[in-house]
Amino acid sequence: MTKPSMQKAARTVFLAVTQKPKLTLAIGFLFVVLSAAGMVRLVKDTSVDAFIPEGHPSVVARDRAQAIFGLKDPIVIGVDARMPGGVYKPEVLSTLRAVEAAVATIDNIRDDRIISLLTETAIYGADDALNVEDIDNGGAIDMVFAERVQTLAGMMPPYEGTLVAYDGSSALVIAEMRNQKIADRTYQDVVDVLAGVPAPGIDIHVAGQGAVGGYLSRYIDSDSRKMQPVVVGTILLVLFVAFLRLKSLVGPLLVIAAAALGSVGVMAWFGVPYYAITSALPVVILSIAVADSIHVLTAYYELRARQPDLRFRAAVVIAMEDMWVPVTLTTLTTAAGFIGLAASSIMPPIMYFGIFAALGVVLAWAFTMFVLPAAILLMKLERSPMFRAAAQGSAGRIGHGLTQVALFSARNPAATLVAVLAVSGIIIWGAMGLRVDRAQVDNFRADEPIRIADDHINAHFAGTSYLDVIVETEEMEGLLDGNRMKRVLALQDFLEGLPHVAKTVSIANYLEQMHRALNVENEEAGRLPESGDAIAQYLLLYEASADPTDFEEEIDRGYQTLLVRAYLNTDYFSEERTVVERLERYLEVQFNGAGLKGTTSGRVNVDYHWMKSLGESHFVSVAISLALVGLVSSLLFRSVADGLIALAPVFLTIVGIYALMSAMGVYLEPATSMFAAISIGVGVDFSIHLIDRLKLGLGATDQSVADVVANRFPHAARACFFNAAALGLGFCVLLISELPTLQRFGALVAFSCLVSFLAALVIVPMAWGLRERLARLPVFVRS
Repeated sequence: MTKPSMQKAARTVFLAVTQKPKLTLAIGFLFVVLSAAGMVRLVKDTSVDAFIPEGHPSVVARDRAQAIFGLKDPIVIGVDARMPGGVYKPEVLSTLRAVEAAVATIDNIRDDRIISLLTETAIYGADDALNVEDIDNGGAIDMVFAERVQTLAGMMPPYEGTLVAYDGSSALVIAEMRNQKIADRTYQDVVDVLAGVPAPGIDIHVAGQGAVGGYLSRYIDSDSRKMQPVVVGTILLVLFVAFLRLKSLVGPLLVIAAAALGSVGVMAWFGVPYYAITSALPVVILSIAVADSIHVLTAYYELRARQPDLRFRAAVVIAMEDMWVPVTLTTLTTAAGFIGLAASSIMPPIMYFGIFAALGVVLAWAFTMFVLPAAILLMKLERSPMFRAAAQGSAGRIGHGLTQVALFSARNPAATLVAVLAVSGIIIWGAMGLRVDRAQVDNFRADEPIRIADDHINAHFAGTSYLDVIVETEEMEGLLDGNRMKRVLALQDFLEGLPHVAKTVSIANYLEQMHRALNVENEEAGRLPESGDAIAQYLLLYEASADPTDFEEEIDRGYQTLLVRAYLNTDYFSEERTVVERLERYLEVQFNGAGLKGTTSGRVNVDYHWMKSLGESHFVSVAISLALVGLVSSLLFRSVADGLIALAPVFLTIVGIYALMSAMGVYLEPATSMFAAISIGVGVDFSIHLIDRLKLGLGATDQSVADVVANRFPHAARACFFNAAALGLGFCVLLISELPTLQRFGALVAFSCLVSFLAALVIVPMAWGLRERLARLPVFVRS
């Protein structure tokens, strides 16, 4: 289709939508209502597991461990006496018992899977016999009881750092949930019941992976109530400042409502969960969706200023004819950026974020093209005082000032190029220090109770992060073998030698305790018996004196599979990675074989694998987004050179943000990793609008690049400025989020919007100025 025929078709469409504006608005409003109706179907999923697809080997291994040993991410409650050895005081032990009883009343807590020092047994030897005794004998808690608990606990090394703090100042209650999908409600129930537990002079902390999901869910609810009204208000304020007409807010408000409610509503209708990072989706869509309205309204008000006698409908149609091409171009490039994000990520939250953000951008385009003209016509928007200068061909101080920057680049392209290359070298060097990392606790402010609880437990206990190894044999009762158990102990020794691994626990430790109890006076007995028969006898002796299910979390009933649990006092990916990778090498090279096989499992293993995939896929995602946006720009401009020019400011902006992140110690993690694709899709819009103005000007006259910049840029630069302001301020709303990671994401995208605009204002005229200079060289001039 030729350009004249495309313009004719566009004019026909805009005449049609403005012929019956009320009907057009009614159809648009109906779509918004139907989309919003799906919001009641939204289901939240704030778990870390959401970031890795089902069927991933790390998830399969974790699920297998849960199926065999019944281990799930628990809620962990710390009872802190605030002094070394203080946990062995009667009043503290009374509080510990009361906490157990209170938590057991919660419907979603398994009362048979509540573990604390008072639910466990002590193993010791007396009169050449193996004794197993409940630490809590159910008696009155007095000094005698407390001294007895301290004595028995001291006999059990496996409890040190896991149930009791190393210095005896605190104790833990570990509670397993029946249904982890309602962790948010359960966390609140735990907090509520603990508020009724008398604890004078005692601090009670609630932490653990099970609590994190619940706390995140509360954050999301708070964010949704707070951020979305603020971003809408901020955008409307920018629009009012730009046009000084209250009526001008109606059309854009309908556009952004349709884009945000439409995308989230469709997401709900399709049953896609509302993930932790999804709380940023409405803010992203609202901020981006208003951009098209700003450009259309700018064209309309300029036209009304220059031709005050023009009829309303004619002015709307002409403005739409002028703007539909650049608006469509920017929509395609922005959507391409989000599609690149979705296509390259294996993480469902990021993939769906990209898909539904792209849908929001397309909906914003559709409502801008078909509903906004009808709204402008029905509102009968009069001339704006902000555009009085347009009657004399001026774009005001803002447009004039920005154009001076572009003019300098157009008139001095060589000097500008040197400066751009110098800045590029500095930021590329700075970007080399970018670090891929993440810690779950970084989702919370330092003064949040759950962050304080996590810090306390990691400081006084072995840690809240678990790395498991499933050890298995091919034959039944294959683990009743002294040599194999010694290999398990050697595995534990290796793990405890790794950084941040504070402790390991397995059935081998309890067998070691039994062996020590029965060989008190035999210093050469070693850590374990040599024969498998002795191990079987130890277990029989234990079961004769205690509950046979006591070790169901350590070994299966067929004695074919056991679990080694390592406790890490960190949940930073960079530190967990070292442990997991060294463990996997040890298993492959030294452990597996001769009847034993070890497989990594547990929360740390899952976190390691999905963060590793982020590090591997992020830069692929950026490359795909850049390629898609560059391809779309080149096709739409019918010039590879123009496509590359459009991409250059965005590329430098992305690298510059990487350098800034490196300098400020901001990690590349799921939320911050999304800024690049968004910045690519949004940032290229400024280049496209400026290139479109240049091509129109150079195609219509024989003017130089500098002359076209002087004549065509003021109004476009002013519109781009308010576009950047709306985007930047919209994303800055994320700074009031409860989630620090979303605060960082919002700041990065807001800053990138400003930088992309300024970079486009410098690089686009510079590039065209260079092309003009090169075209004058003799080698390029045809004879």
